[in-house]
Amino acid sequence: MSVGIYSFIPLTVRTRVPLTGRFRGGPRRTTAEDVTDVSQADSRGDSADSAPQSPPPGRYGDTAARDARADRRLKILGAVLGTAFLAMIGWFGYSHISSGNEISAEMIKFQITSDEEVRAHLEVRKGESVTGVCTVRALTTDKAEVGRREFTFDQPVKRLDEIVSIRTTARAGSAQLIGCRPADH
Repeated sequence: MSVGIYSFIPLTVRTRVPLTGRFRGGPRRTTAEDVTDVSQADSRGDSADSAPQSPPPGRYGDTAARDARADRRLKILGAVLGTAFLAMIGWFGYSHISSGNEISAEMIKFQITSDEEVRAHLEVRKGESVTGVCTVRALTTDKAEVGRREFTFDQPVKRLDEIVSIRTTARAGSAQLIGCRPADH
């Protein structure tokens, strides 16, 4: 019994079958019988220009009905996905428009006025009826925090510019806006 990867294949399958006919003795030579006259091929319908024959009717089932069912399924799937996509866009738009109680700010610039103070210019955007709180901190050059302060903005405007002052325990190297939130949170 042989052991190996092919040990499960019967022995008769693995034996060589002697080649007969045109494969024996090397390449086959072309003879006059092999050359076909083009005019004879056209008359028999063997030309490359002739259209392929269609299968007999009913051989593969009713393809028109199958295609119609597939088209209907694709239309339904497209309608469902399109509706879901439009609903998602509507949801994002509504949440963006209705977010009037949000507050955001950006630090425009800061100035180190002394060893004990840093001034920061903030641009705050909020709803007119929203009271917001923004937190700013002062950092040394090695990123140690030397001052922190929260500022409340309750003016009834949508956008305001404020210059705020932060007291520090040592000389600051920079100022950083940590974030803003509505005052009721």
